Amino acid sequence: MTNEDEFSKKYGNLIGQGKTASIYEKDGIVAKVFIKEFPKTEIYHEAHIMTLIEAVGIQSTRVFGIETYLDRFVLKMNKIEGKALDDAFIDGDVTLEEFTDKLVEIETGIHKIHAANLGFMKKKDAFIRNIHWNKKLTDSEKSNLISRINELPDGDSICHGDFHGRNILTDGKNNIIIDWPEVSVGNPAADACRTYFDYKYMVVYDKDNGVDPNMRDTVNKLCGMYLDKYSKASGISKEDILVWLPIIAAALYGHVPNESINREIKSLIK
Repeated sequence: MTNEDEFSKKYGNLIGQGKTASIYEKDGIVAKVFIKEFPKTEIYHEAHIMTLIEAVGIQSTRVFGIETYLDRFVLKMNKIEGKALDDAFIDGDVTLEEFTDKLVEIETGIHKIHAANLGFMKKKDAFIRNIHWNKKLTDSEKSNLISRINELPDGDSICHGDFHGRNILTDGKNNIIIDWPEVSVGNPAADACRTYFDYKYMVVYDKDNGVDPNMRDTVNKLCGMYLDKYSKASGISKEDILVWLPIIAAALYGHVPNESINREIKSLIK
């Protein structure tokens, strides 16, 4: 019997597989079985973040525990039912107006939660770390960008760090926010800018040809509508949101497997 058979026997059906873990499900419990090489610290960090998110009342994955089986670490959690909000929009279940309304409603709800003393990383520190370790930036660019980060306003709102409809699962009534490894506390304008950036440059693209020409107009309309609605709902001006764009571009430059998109991102770093 192979290891995969052993894991299936214990944890149920294999429902997903990635570079770092295989996902099994049985009786409503999901088991994330990590590869042997995956750092133990990262596994416990992921579980810790999930417990903090649950503690502040945000609907997300609930951790049941960490165990070892066949010399592999296994993170056990509840199964989340639902369809990605992005897919609901693409499939025509919701209109663009309804989609952006829901996106803004959920995100501003997160940003209303203040959690300076729960141990989350500071948003500005996360940007500084990512820029410092980005090998595609020169030392001069890094120094200039880090100085600009230090001059930007801080905050203590929970910031998801990668908030878009792919990370929202909906059943039409409940909305569950998943994928929290980049969570931090800081200025909500920076988090909103990351959402704008994700749709503009990272969410809808083809790794070989860039954004599908048939989707470009829709993406641009979505980004403009999102900015308008988030600004109105939060009371934060669009200018105060977009001032973070060069910082986010610098932190993520080189992370898109498409050269034309990377050139667009690079042009934002000024």
